[in-house]
Amino acid sequence: MSLSNTPSQDELVDAAIADWLEAEEAGRTPAPGDFLARHPDMADELQAFLADRIKFQQLAAIVAPAESVPSPCPTAEADCRRLGDFEIVREIGRGGMGIVYEARQISLKRQVALKVLKGGPGLAERSLLRFRREAEAAARLHHAHIVPIYATGEVAGDHFYAMELIEGPSLDKLLEQRRRDLSPRVSVDSRLTPDGGDYFCHVARLVGEAADALHHAHGQGVIHRDVKPSNLLLAPDGRLCISDFGLARITELPGVTISGDVVGSPSYMSPEQAAGRIPVDHRTDIYSLGATLYELLTLRLPYVGRGRDEVLLKIIYDTPPRPRRLNGKIPPDLETICMMAIDKDRNRRYQSAAEFARDLQNFAAGRPIAAHRPGVLLRGWRWSRRRPALSALGALMVFIAGLAAYFAYTAWSSREELAVAHLQDAVDDALATTMSGDSTAAEQAIARIATEGADTGWIALLRGHLAFQRGEHDEAIKQLQEAVAQLPESAAARALLAAAYVAAGWWEKYEQVLDEVEQLTPESAEDYLFRGLAESYLDPLRGRLSLDEAIRRRRLPAAFVVRAEVCTNQAVDSGEIRDALAAVADARLACELLKDNPAALLVSLNAHLVAAGLHEDAGRADECDALMEQAELDARGLAPYSHLPAVAYDLAMYQVAVGQEQAAFKILQEAALVSDNARVAYGYALLLYRRGDFAQGFTILDRRPHRSNNEELLRILILMELPEGRELAQAACRELGERGSNGLAALFRPILLLVLGDQQTAVAVSHGLCEQPERLLRLRRAFYEKLLTYNCEELSEDDLLAAAGSSKWDQCEAHFFIGLHALAAGNRDDAKRHFHEAVATRCNGFLALDWSRAFLIRLEVDARWPKWIP
Repeated sequence: MSLSNTPSQDELVDAAIADWLEAEEAGRTPAPGDFLARHPDMADELQAFLADRIKFQQLAAIVAPAESVPSPCPTAEADCRRLGDFEIVREIGRGGMGIVYEARQISLKRQVALKVLKGGPGLAERSLLRFRREAEAAARLHHAHIVPIYATGEVAGDHFYAMELIEGPSLDKLLEQRRRDLSPRVSVDSRLTPDGGDYFCHVARLVGEAADALHHAHGQGVIHRDVKPSNLLLAPDGRLCISDFGLARITELPGVTISGDVVGSPSYMSPEQAAGRIPVDHRTDIYSLGATLYELLTLRLPYVGRGRDEVLLKIIYDTPPRPRRLNGKIPPDLETICMMAIDKDRNRRYQSAAEFARDLQNFAAGRPIAAHRPGVLLRGWRWSRRRPALSALGALMVFIAGLAAYFAYTAWSSREELAVAHLQDAVDDALATTMSGDSTAAEQAIARIATEGADTGWIALLRGHLAFQRGEHDEAIKQLQEAVAQLPESAAARALLAAAYVAAGWWEKYEQVLDEVEQLTPESAEDYLFRGLAESYLDPLRGRLSLDEAIRRRRLPAAFVVRAEVCTNQAVDSGEIRDALAAVADARLACELLKDNPAALLVSLNAHLVAAGLHEDAGRADECDALMEQAELDARGLAPYSHLPAVAYDLAMYQVAVGQEQAAFKILQEAALVSDNARVAYGYALLLYRRGDFAQGFTILDRRPHRSNNEELLRILILMELPEGRELAQAACRELGERGSNGLAALFRPILLLVLGDQQTAVAVSHGLCEQPERLLRLRRAFYEKLLTYNCEELSEDDLLAAAGSSKWDQCEAHFFIGLHALAAGNRDDAKRHFHEAVATRCNGFLALDWSRAFLIRLEVDARWPKWIP
């Protein structure tokens, strides 16, 4: 199982195929061209699947009549189809993986259901493995309420297995009939009860049987993952049997993951299965059976949407109406059982299908249930149900007293809940607004939470968040230190402070505070949100897990923005298209939740830009063009917010990436006039350096009293280009070393020395760092140790590049430093080649790439640059 819980390529293909099969079964088969266009990254696998479908149609034409309704096989022997020991009689259904026929097993003279894999000879290995897995999963199960497997086989390339023939209908057919027969007002009748007994007791008994069967399957290591009414068959003898293990997972099979891939029927998926990132276990089946129970009670699905995606989002974030609101005749105990089975938090669901079955059996028998101990009114109702003759007089008195107490408590708790809800809404709004970086709107939102009674520590936290988003590092750290002082146990405040230290370039302080965060227990969605943000700098996979938990706890729009940003950074480093598409998906959702919020538009712009670059590298021009079109739309949407520092910087870097440097220069020039901001100052000075306007670039940076590390490094670089500035640059380098800077600041000091041509001192500085390894950070430490060894001239270029591995960040820095050493040695051609390689990694916004691109421009302007190096 991947630690990141990111769906694998196989799981994404499974999800796409499930979409096709679901649409096909609903009579909405997509056009193959449109289907492939929606999934460009898996075109080869899906083309093989579509080719199998053609073979399947050919097979179906041989063994099934032309009419769409099942019909008997013609009596002429030549017109019947025989597979080994089985003689096909008629088609009785089609599922996601095969056609099901009624057949006669000749040797044992019995009727069976025969499932034949769609595809026939030449089918894809994926389909065959899935089919075999289904047969194996079902064959290992022996339970009265699981359709048994009799035999498996293969004849002339046609794979099949035989199982018990259940003559009765599936629950979805009975539900359709019930909806047709009943009036719009849901009422209780006996249409699903063959003996005319109580409907709700009968439903409880049937679903209890299915739950008991699932408990048996789970005990054998089989998770069904697609429990729904169409896979529950009602036999003539009254048994409810589970069928179709096509999406089952056998937990002990080596190499088989059970991550939450979005495969199956969306309406019955558990939240963790719908989310696609959270690992699923046996409790996903409990949820799906609970959703089926909900439909049996109310005749409607728990979640209804206009499409698959909307349904999945509602499953993850919304709460369904309680069944008794839809049908007041549903017994309270049965509603309690149902709602516990479909609880979003799987830790609050029944922890085993056996517990679910036991409560359903107890309800059907009129015994107490274990789910959520009922209150006085509910216990009285249940007692009177068991003893109607004794309860007539006492019930009224108990009811009146209980009702008075109930309403008094409800009035008090409602006021409390309403106040909490108002405050939570205000905090969510303030988080989204401070994330935008708009000071005026953010202060208004912060004022609102103050009136709702928010703690002053939270007000400081939100002001710190605003400054963090605007790139005002000193102010962010000041406000967040105050928030930590007032909220010492808040993981959110301390984690956001850690992130602010990263933004200021103080990595050593970041790691110290992050260690403190790890000692705290996160309690709220905000705790997980900011912890995920802080963790992502050091370990993106761990950060994503925390962000997943934040989203699971509450639908925080800010969490989607941050997770999209983390996924984008992962895509840049990994070069994997699937990481980029995960970022695009989160960014799109963030834009839906935060309409016209510049933070959402920014993360969407960057996600689409990175995804486009990866598609371009893969030779997928059409997909690249489509992604760039969306990036351009995002850029246009951001234009009205270009006065905001974060927007100005990222929008300018986008313009640089698409070759519009003049537009980028104008954006930062205008932003610098209205904002004394570290990111704006750095970006503007960098563009001035590229243009050769060294004096102006130096002025922009020199007038800032509290420069970030990147600003200080760039200021020294620009000094080298000024008349008599080289000596000043050398002095600034010495001063930088005397400060004893740790982390990246210390590591990047050799950059300046190499550009100055002082390779000897650069080697000496690197030796000093090697002797003080504690000055290095945990961040990418293994690679930086190799980089220092290379700087000490004790590691070859090839070995350094090998140490970089598949990480684009490491590759970028490796080529950058190799280029610097070549430049210091006067080997400009080699330097240019490695600077080009650094730029090719597409690590935009990374100092190594920004400076590589700037140095290439300087070398293009002057082939002998830098003039002070022979």
